[in-house]
Amino acid sequence: MGNNRNNTLNGNNRANFINGLGGRDTLRGRGGNDTILGGGGNDRLNGDAGNDTLTGEAGNDRLNGGAGRDRLNGDGGNDNLNGGAGNDNLNGGGGRDRLNGAGGNDTLTGGNGNDNLNGGGGRDRLNGGGGNDILTGSAGNDTLVGGAGNDQLTGGSGNDNLNGGGGADRFIYDSGRAFTRNSIGRDRIANFVVGSDTIVLDKTTFRSLNSRAGDGFSNNSEFAVVRNNSAASSSSAEIVYVSSSGNLYYNPNGSDAGFGSGGQFARLTGSPSLTESDFLIRN
Repeated sequence: MGNNRNNTLNGNNRANFINGLGGRDTLRGRGGNDTILGGGGNDRLNGDAGNDTLTGEAGNDRLNGGAGRDRLNGDGGNDNLNGGAGNDNLNGGGGRDRLNGAGGNDTLTGGNGNDNLNGGGGRDRLNGGGGNDILTGSAGNDTLVGGAGNDQLTGGSGNDNLNGGGGADRFIYDSGRAFTRNSIGRDRIANFVVGSDTIVLDKTTFRSLNSRAGDGFSNNSEFAVVRNNSAASSSSAEIVYVSSSGNLYYNPNGSDAGFGSGGQFARLTGSPSLTESDFLIRN
């Protein structure tokens, strides 16, 4: 048990209860299934080995679960939560928080602030909650839900489920390198609202696009809507949307047979009536 000073408290290989109370504390659980409370102040909590429960409480805290299946709660303040290895549960609470699931199949919940959530490896579930949040699935087949606010969702590699929720949301496709099926995956976009939500295509990934950065396609021939999937690969457009299925394709091959190095990268449930104004091109 700490006090109102800046304490350094270390557990052992047993199941420890550690409470920093006031002050800027550094708290380590070591081995065992530990419960660690930061108390007041800007604290550092490390679960280390074991299935630990870490709660930052008041202040801008840094929580690191370490190995094991951990539960991290930021509580008040602008917190930084890192799950580490294992299947972890991270909850930012109030404030502008940064949550990183790291390894394992993690569940990340942002809370009511403008939060930044990154699932890391594994099959993760990310929920932004309130606020204008940034959600990144990274590797694995992830589920991202923006919640209320104007959110940015990037599935990363894997076949991801994306739902912006309320607000004007952006679904971002940018692998940092040229398009491949493995680096982009094939995502399911739910509840896309035409005229409010936006699909963002980065030219680093969609390299055959010649349209200028900005809303829509400055080169109108680069986007087309076709009625069925079989017509997509023979279209001369680079970005092809199938109105009957909601499938969205990258077609760098143009009118040549097949999609070349491209292919399907998303399906929009309900097959909303997309137009070029529902896209944003960026460099």
